[in-house]
Amino acid sequence: MISGTGRDLTPNRAKKLPIPNIEFAIIAGRRGDGDGFNPLLEGDDDGVGTVHETILNGAKDFQIANAPHGLVDNHKLTFKVVVSFLETGRFNHAPQ
Repeated sequence: MISGTGRDLTPNRAKKLPIPNIEFAIIAGRRGDGDGFNPLLEGDDDGVGTVHETILNGAKDFQIANAPHGLVDNHKLTFKVVVSFLETGRFNHAPQ
């Protein structure tokens, strides 16, 4: 079992986590310019992780919000797609 803080969740440890046994979807943050917020990460990112790193097999849907990591949960798009997912099991892919 993996325990501890988020800083302990390395890519190798994350690969060992089981896929959730419930329906889930993923919302990833990004800058939207291909380079991201963090110059130390390769590709577009939210300042903490890359968009590519958020992909998980079994997800019912996937959405990208143009926002840094700490603001994805309060992004207007996030509210819209979460409500859609709870009602229909899919995101409503509306423009940001």
